[in-house]
Amino acid sequence: MSPLHSALALGPLAVYLLLLGIINLSTRSLVTTGRRDWMALGMALTGLIAVGPLDLFMPESAASRFGPWIWPLLLGLYFLCLYLVVQNARPRLVIYNMTVSQMQQVLTRVVERIGVPHSWAGRSLSIPDWGVELHLDRFFVMRNVSLVASGPRQNRQGWHRLQQELSSELEQLEVAPNPVGLTLITFSLLLFVSLILRLWHNPVAAVHSLLDLLRM
Repeated sequence: MSPLHSALALGPLAVYLLLLGIINLSTRSLVTTGRRDWMALGMALTGLIAVGPLDLFMPESAASRFGPWIWPLLLGLYFLCLYLVVQNARPRLVIYNMTVSQMQQVLTRVVERIGVPHSWAGRSLSIPDWGVELHLDRFFVMRNVSLVASGPRQNRQGWHRLQQELSSELEQLEVAPNPVGLTLITFSLLLFVSLILRLWHNPVAAVHSLLDLLRM
């Protein structure tokens, strides 16, 4: 793989890992929606998609006609497909820097403070008045917890209110930094340095790769 292709493929992924590392080293928990989480991952993989499937299966007739403008069209198609997939996914909330036991306590405090009827069954929580049924899923290495919709009948407004209440509750809670964050930051910085060095040592190859990629 040429230096330019490596930079395009791995550069966005390195940025994504760097941001994840910073979030995991924070003493605050972060709440985000599943849609935003998937969109962030999709953007991190944009470079790999561009130098992989999009470049490999690019229609040459369209490339010769539109020239460099073929790339905005293809990337627009990619993001449109990603958006459609994300929009049709079931509701989900992702909480960074949080364990399952901590999340159960926080959720219990939230629903009891508001006074809304609810019921727990293991790691599953039902809030009938909000139209929310969820179960807690974890990614132990990253110390993340996902609140995943348990069935197809979900109230989007109820999930939005749950996100707001959780964000308000977690603003007052301090957590221990996740040591994995330091590993992610170190790896992303090493990746940045290696990509820059490859471009620095092979500028001519990078220019030729760029002209070839743009079909110029």
